[in-house]
Amino acid sequence: DYRLKNVETGKVQYRCPANLPRDVAARLRGISSEVIRTLGLRDVARLDYRVTAEGRIYLLEVNALPALGSSSSLFAATAQVGLTYNATVVSILNAAALRSGLATASQLGVSRQRKAQPIRVGFTYNVKRSHDGDDEAEWDPPETIIAIANALARQGHIVVHLEATPDLPRVLAEADVDLIFNIAEGVEGRNREAQVPALCELLGIPYTGSDSATLAIALDKALGKKVLLQHGILTPKFQVMESARERLSPDMKFPLIVKPNAEGSSKGIGSTSVVDTEDDLRAAVKVCVERYRQPALVEEYIAGREFTVGLLGDKRPRVLPPMEIKFKGAPKRPVYDYAVKQEWEQHVYYECPSKLTEAEQKAIEKIARATYWALDCRDVARVDMRMDADGRIYVLEVNPLPGLTPGYSDLVLIAQAVGMEYDQLIAEIMVGGLRRMKDKRREERELEREREAQNKDIAKLADKDKAEKKRAVAKLAQAQLAAGSGPTPTAAAAAVEPTPVRVKRERSEPVAPVAPVERARTE
Repeated sequence: DYRLKNVETGKVQYRCPANLPRDVAARLRGISSEVIRTLGLRDVARLDYRVTAEGRIYLLEVNALPALGSSSSLFAATAQVGLTYNATVVSILNAAALRSGLATASQLGVSRQRKAQPIRVGFTYNVKRSHDGDDEAEWDPPETIIAIANALARQGHIVVHLEATPDLPRVLAEADVDLIFNIAEGVEGRNREAQVPALCELLGIPYTGSDSATLAIALDKALGKKVLLQHGILTPKFQVMESARERLSPDMKFPLIVKPNAEGSSKGIGSTSVVDTEDDLRAAVKVCVERYRQPALVEEYIAGREFTVGLLGDKRPRVLPPMEIKFKGAPKRPVYDYAVKQEWEQHVYYECPSKLTEAEQKAIEKIARATYWALDCRDVARVDMRMDADGRIYVLEVNPLPGLTPGYSDLVLIAQAVGMEYDQLIAEIMVGGLRRMKDKRREERELEREREAQNKDIAKLADKDKAEKKRAVAKLAQAQLAAGSGPTPTAAAAAVEPTPVRVKRERSEPVAPVAPVERARTE
């Protein structure tokens, strides 16, 4: 307020740079650039924001004539980039002089920043072209493809569309892209989600999202649950059944839920997936194995509240507020299955942030972060959980390749609830990929410098060898001259090489002359 800003200034301290998560700081810079362009701000300005605990950013005020007192926040910020008070004022004057044409950059002794070249972003995806059945349930509709491509283009990138078909290896090798934004689910096999990342690794192209190992493990639900159990993360008891004739483990207690072991988007899960008897179980397993040509995952059904949690970032991910899936009509055993997701308005509604106690909130966030680390996720992921009546939290599934359909996908709804626009969400997913791209370029520059240094060293050694040979020849010539032989320089040089001697071979016995032999010709 006025008093703290102008009268009791000693009660306020500036922290610069601000203690903000990296993704929030990146969004602040992006919003600031947009405000500067929109309002036409020139030479100097100050933007005031409020950032909530959830990371929601509010623009409070724009000051195009900020105070230039030495204690103002403007100079606390410029000091971070090495500018003194006087240098800051000079920078403002220089900007005005350059803009108005009163002086050139060379006259002012400043260098104009070279405009960065746009990044060529390859956008890999699978397009959903059929809505009959769930064969293409994991693939993205054209509307999602267009929304993501437009969001990338608005960030200043050149978007190269790359549909993940069997032709992708050839197309990608010829695409000349700097980075891949990957949402491709793959075509076939339990490692299908890892196909595009593995191809990028083979070609040395950085990409967004988790690597091929994480995507392969997460898609194989049983394998992913084993990793979670190794890290002490609670998940429902399970058994993999490759046929309906297999014996059910005595540890498994009804009710149970049956689902395909390597599918996403709730594919293969329906109203008949929850079973109470062994006969129903075997019937459900039989349908699952025959329909999806893969083993069935049998889990204990956990009754309770269902949550999904979004995470963004890498080593220290930002955990977004949990979103609760609330079922309408109080069904006996609610399941967030494929049919419910298609007609969600009739069956569920979403609550974000969820109504949780502080202890429950912290517990969910802790488990979500631990799950993210256990599977070595990066950039983005979504963790699905259930909390039973006793407060125990079970991880149902981890999705390191979550849906990004505007206004529909769970992660997008969570982002909207915390004030994150769609473009900002895509930009935050891009942060990790851009950093890896820069790291790769830096490594390539360092390798190039090392190669140049090695070539210079080799050239120096070659020149040194030549010089030593010349000195040796000169010394030999001088020695021969001193001995009085007086050879010419050519003779001195030749003296270094041994003179070949003609040797006459002695025959042990006389050899009779050989009569000429006439060779027959063949036509």
